Amino acid sequence: HNFIKQNQCVETCSDRTTQRIRQIEARRPNSPRTPIIAITANALSGEEARCLSVGMDGYLSKPVKLEEMGQMIQALAGRAGP
Repeated sequence: HNFIKQNQCVETCSDRTTQRIRQIEARRPNSPRTPIIAITANALSGEEARCLSVGMDGYLSKPVKLEEMGQMIQALAGRAGP
């Protein structure tokens, strides 16, 4: 499974990349879903909901706690699939 982290990319770049990945996946229904986790310093109210609404699977704000990241990766890896 792949995990994608967008770094130093403005908000719209991350959104477009996520949406494009989801469009490609929609054309390949038997392929596994690529888990995408937003890791951002932008911890504003509503940011997590925005990230999830564009197709990301998880959201972590910096500074990221390794235990929290590990739990999220485990949860997403467990549900990844066609």
